[in-house]
Amino acid sequence: MTHLRPNESLKALIDEAELTYEALARRINALARARGRLMTYDRTSVAHWIRGTRAREPVPGLLCEVFGRRLGRTVHRGEVGMDRDRDTTGRGLPAAWAGTFPTASADPRVPGQRTPPDPRAAVSSAREVAFGCAERFFALQGDARGGRATRPVLSAYLRGTVLGPAGDVRTAALPAPELAHAARTLVLLARSCTDMRRFFEAQHFLRCAALLAARAGDDAAEAVALRLQGEYALNRGLTALAAVQVQHALHVSRKAPAGVRAYVAVQAAATSAEFGDEAQAMDWLDVAGRLVSGPQDENLGPFGSYRPAALHFRRAGVLRRLGRHAAANAALHASMEERAAHEERPIVLTWVALARLHAETGQRAEAEEALLRARRLNAQVGSQEAAWSITRLDALFGT
Repeated sequence: MTHLRPNESLKALIDEAELTYEALARRINALARARGRLMTYDRTSVAHWIRGTRAREPVPGLLCEVFGRRLGRTVHRGEVGMDRDRDTTGRGLPAAWAGTFPTASADPRVPGQRTPPDPRAAVSSAREVAFGCAERFFALQGDARGGRATRPVLSAYLRGTVLGPAGDVRTAALPAPELAHAARTLVLLARSCTDMRRFFEAQHFLRCAALLAARAGDDAAEAVALRLQGEYALNRGLTALAAVQVQHALHVSRKAPAGVRAYVAVQAAATSAEFGDEAQAMDWLDVAGRLVSGPQDENLGPFGSYRPAALHFRRAGVLRRLGRHAAANAALHASMEERAAHEERPIVLTWVALARLHAETGQRAEAEEALLRARRLNAQVGSQEAAWSITRLDALFGT
């Protein structure tokens, strides 16, 4: 009978990286998929590895890369407890002696000498950390200042990689991490275009983002791009197209982080509400609420988490579609309370939504007060989407 030795070094790395077993398995699967391999590991697989089961190739190398990206340093096979020396124990050699005796496949090096770090791996890890920082920065700027401030910067940032001089997207032959980053940045660019009411341009970038994300194996970015396309279709009364887009997004997001699945679920709720299916819409809102209340991967930045404030705002839109104005009002106020001070653009849009809701329920004084707040704040933000809505509400009040 073979007795397995617990892989304490792997357990220590998981603790250091602050990953759940499920999150680690998901990263392994995504990294393998980006390299053209299908893997379906789960939390049980990771538990087996920790108990001492040796993972098949190329999993040990993938583990090193996952931890390297997470921790910002080079991680060697020995650190994950799956170095090739462990194989020699099956031939009767004590584990402490493994590597001391050369074998036919052994590297003829000085016993105990560690493999020098691959500088390319360190560069790749550092680059992906930089990608994440850039995505967070652009997302924060979009929330703070809207499309007018962020669209030119994002366009310039993408130029020379996948964005041509005329704004065309070129599917350049990039490594999977860079391709995924380009897809995510295109999504942020599309959001900026939407805020500027450049809808055709936004849809073009979203279609390209979905394509690049699919090629990179980035389910989260692909699902977000598809979901935003569905939102655009729904807002323009193209309900059949909106339903197709959200179904596609639901399929793609099945293994995406909880925040992404919540983001897609809210759009499924809005689509169901538009079709008049209140029960289905409320079910989807419940799904989104459960996903947001559970653990989320904040380390994936704007493409791995979904904040309660954003959920409340979208929930209000669904409830308004269903004619449940009092509940929608409560959701908008809950969203406002959850917002950080720098999220000025979402705050403007929340005041606009409150003004519209009050107007629809005949509360003119409250509507005018909310509209005044939106107008004052948007004088600093400059959201063209908010300005357009404010103008329409002004016309409604005859001001």
